[in-house]
Amino acid sequence: MKERLKFHGLGAPGGRQILKSVALKVSKEACYKNYLISLLKERRTKINEKEYIINKAFEDFNDEFEKDYKKFINFVEEVKEKQRKDEDILIDLRQKKEKKKIYMKKKNQEIKDL
Repeated sequence: MKERLKFHGLGAPGGRQILKSVALKVSKEACYKNYLISLLKERRTKINEKEYIINKAFEDFNDEFEKDYKKFINFVEEVKEKQRKDEDILIDLRQKKEKKKIYMKKKNQEIKDL
């Protein structure tokens, strides 16, 4: 049995060196993977920061857009109200003109009748 252990596994002459090289290889791979993970985390952090900046700018843009839209709606309503008032004034002027025209016709008729 000792003979079999000599050539296989730990009992073999180069067995411990093979285990050490395998352990070093696994350790190097683990370090490399950890390094890649840290790089990916850094990139993700940068992406998250950029995403936050973009979202903040978008929210600010939406707020400004809503304010501008409300101002525009108020402006349009003010213009409509002014147009209504102007139309009312114009209608009153036309009515007064018609009344004056009728009055003038009556006066003219009275002068003719005399």
